[in-house]
Amino acid sequence: MATEENLPQETKKKRAVRKKKVTPNAEPSVVHEAPPLSRSRDSRPASSGGNVLVLLFVIVLLAILGMYIFQKQQSDSLESNISTLTQTFEGKFSELKEKLAETEQRVAEEKEQATKNADKKMFVSPLFDYSFSYPALYEVLEVQSHISETFQEVAVFVRTSEKPPLDDLPREGGPMITFEVHSNPDTLALEEWGRANAQSSHLSDDVVPEQRTVGDVDALRYDWQGELYEYNTSVLFSLGEHVVLATAMYIDSADVIPEDFQAMIDSLIF
Repeated sequence: MATEENLPQETKKKRAVRKKKVTPNAEPSVVHEAPPLSRSRDSRPASSGGNVLVLLFVIVLLAILGMYIFQKQQSDSLESNISTLTQTFEGKFSELKEKLAETEQRVAEEKEQATKNADKKMFVSPLFDYSFSYPALYEVLEVQSHISETFQEVAVFVRTSEKPPLDDLPREGGPMITFEVHSNPDTLALEEWGRANAQSSHLSDDVVPEQRTVGDVDALRYDWQGELYEYNTSVLFSLGEHVVLATAMYIDSADVIPEDFQAMIDSLIF
């Protein structure tokens, strides 16, 4: 083995140069190696997995909140619809009850009217253009025509239960209902004719008549006292060149004659 003294001179120089280049105190350079790829990949999924769990929790929470809001809206809408339907039903039910009540009342009135009509008769003037209905419990006691030049017609009605013999009738008659037709050739106003013919009309100066309407015809209504009967009611209305004097004569103010008399007046047809 060759020692350093036996080496050639040129080789010795080269080794001396190499020794100078190497510094004894120099620290060896540290090479930082990159961490293994497998370790980096293992650490990333751990952080990403936590984020995914948070995201899923938020999504589930939002879904639950959305479902609650939707159900709440549906519930409110259902309650509103039920309330509206209830109010509508109550309104329709009230209308139905009112219509039913009106129908029942109308049927009752028609039935009552039919009953009344079944218990009525019809009077038609033999000479003049007027007629009316009267209760069946009344009877036409007499009908006379052309009594005098101005007294053209009279019809006398009495209740069957109170029918007196004709010869026993007092001068004023009664209790009864009469319809008289008198001439009015000068076509005087009703009150003027009544005052001018007070003996027939009993429209004296101390009697104040009331303006009325019979059908579509102007009329006068007034009460007067006779010698025999305290209660007397007359209705005077025009009929062309004639006047009709209708009178109810009765004894007691509680008598039904005034009611029957008014029903006859209301049923007049011209």
